[in-house]
Amino acid sequence: MFRFLLFALLPGLLAGAPVRVLFVGNSYTYYNSLPSMVEELAQAAGLDIETKAFTRGGSTLLEMELHPELRALFNEKWDYVVLQEQSTLGFSSWNGELSVNDPAYFLQGARLLAQRAKASNAKLILYATWARKKRPEIQSHLDYGYQAAAREVNATIAPVGRAWAAVRELQPSLELFDPDGSHPSANGSYLGACVIMRTILGRPCTGLPGTLRGSVLNVRGQREDNKVAELIALKPDVAALLQRAADEATPEPGVYPPAPVPVFTSGHKPKSDEFSGRWKGRVFFYASPANFELDLKPDADACVGSFRLTAENGSWSTARRMATCQLTEQGIVFTLADPVGGATERHTLVFNSKGQINAAATVDYRTSMRRSGGTYVARQDGPRTSSR
Repeated sequence: MFRFLLFALLPGLLAGAPVRVLFVGNSYTYYNSLPSMVEELAQAAGLDIETKAFTRGGSTLLEMELHPELRALFNEKWDYVVLQEQSTLGFSSWNGELSVNDPAYFLQGARLLAQRAKASNAKLILYATWARKKRPEIQSHLDYGYQAAAREVNATIAPVGRAWAAVRELQPSLELFDPDGSHPSANGSYLGACVIMRTILGRPCTGLPGTLRGSVLNVRGQREDNKVAELIALKPDVAALLQRAADEATPEPGVYPPAPVPVFTSGHKPKSDEFSGRWKGRVFFYASPANFELDLKPDADACVGSFRLTAENGSWSTARRMATCQLTEQGIVFTLADPVGGATERHTLVFNSKGQINAAATVDYRTSMRRSGGTYVARQDGPRTSSR
């Protein structure tokens, strides 16, 4: 059985050539020269491996897929391709707080790169990253996105984020983060390298060296003039802890629920004299806090209206008519016309028993793969507009 698994996992090794691994990612990949750490750990385990990386800071897979240099790399022969999506699956904020983007963008990039990997007969690995230091609760959202992508493109997950979560719970004083609370410290990169090495090569990390010397990579993932340096030097107890966490995290990932979207269940279908008029409130999910005025009027069995915003600092103001406005069993759903920067803006309004509107909105910047949104409360301003 062991010989069969080794043959399945290490085709290049048994053929006398090194196993070739291509890393595609951003700063979470090139920080601390993670591909070189993977290479050194594998070499220490007696496995001949050769890595190359293509990285662009802050980029998504969909953005990198368009780069001619990366497309040229896929003309080479690879045994494995490791894909790392942007740390929040493409920038997203919710009520002004950084959150996880819609996995749909991740899927688009993963599909395209999976096709290129398949053309070279490479096995696909998804390097599932970690939640930021101040937002540990979004780890399950990231895991869900990676799991959805793995099913879609027939890839294996390297659950680095899961290993990080385990270490943060077991040993909170062990710093995995760079001071910015997002990027990995050398400890964090070592933990990630252990998970990836084990996922690709089927070799436990436990017992491997905690001190590694290898090639230093620049922000493009390229080796810096053949520069070799000490990548990390861990104390034995720290190395053992990180290795054990990596090995325990690497079995088949579990099933995670999708990232939650605000859902209101206490609403009702409003009558025209209930929603007609001007509503006011304050929102926090635009570039700066803003005050808004929402005008609503009935239109046959639907509605029409406009949405005006004014930044509290006076830096901007805008008024936009509604493109669509529909009554639902919970309230009203409307979208705004005249999109800015290709954005789609959708608002869901629920009318509660207190005479207020509870609302949730998403602003989807499809051209730059960003999504922001949040919740707000609207209160009626003055008497209701008469129905027509």
